[in-house]
Parts: sequence; C-alpha cells; structure tokens
Amino acid sequence: MHADSILPKEKIATLLALLPNEPHRDVRELAIFQLGRTDSPADALEAMRQAFDGEYDECVRWAIVRFSVRAAGERSLPLLEHFARIAPAFEQDLADYRELFAAGFQDFEQIWLHKAERHACAVEDGEPHGAL
Repeated sequence: MHADSILPKEKIATLLALLPNEPHRDVRELAIFQLGRTDSPADALEAMRQAFDGEYDECVRWAIVRFSVRAAGERSLPLLEHFARIAPAFEQDLADYRELFAAGFQDFEQIWLHKAERHACAVEDGEPHGAL
C-alpha cells in the first residue's frame, strides 16, 4: 500500500471486511486512511459509516471522521452529523468542519492545517499507541 495510491471502488469492500476482526488499531487506522483516498467517494462514505458504527476505539473513529472529509469534502457533512449523534465526542469536530467549509476551505490539506486537535490520538514516530 502506498500513501499516494488511489483505492479503486472494487477494493473498498475488502478493506471494510478487514476492520471488524483486525485487533491492531494501527492497521484499522491505515485501512481507514486508504478508504479516504478512493475514486468512489460515495462508496467510501458508506464504508466509513459502516466502519464507524462497528468501531469501539475513539482514535479509529477519529480517523474515520477526518478521512471521510478527505474522501468527500463538504459532501461528508451529513455523515459527520450521523457520527456526532452516535458519539457526542465528535460534535465539536462537526462544528469545526462546518466552519471551515463555510470559510471557503475545500482542500483537505488546508482544512487539516486549520482544524483544531480535539482527540488525544497523535503518537510520536516509533511510539506505540495506547491500548489496542
């Protein structure tokens, strides 16, 4: 897997099937990252919805939120609303993304640069994540 590769639509189901049984958070986050880089944003958003609904780890859920935005930009807002209803920890993220889109940001890199960090999920290179 390459960070700059685009996931074809036919591979989305393969990644989605991996998520419920994968015990390692890093692997689940990497799968979500790849779902955010697809040639089929609508299918990616549906996969993200399914993944979020079955995920228990806040950091993987945070990856699902941000890479939903990467996959579909402003079109991800209805899905982010769904996420915030299920997990109130993401309500402020939804508000942040709404503000960023309203301010005219569309490019994911620019959005990410202006997005406040609200989840303690970042790790230093070489450091393990917390509990798996």
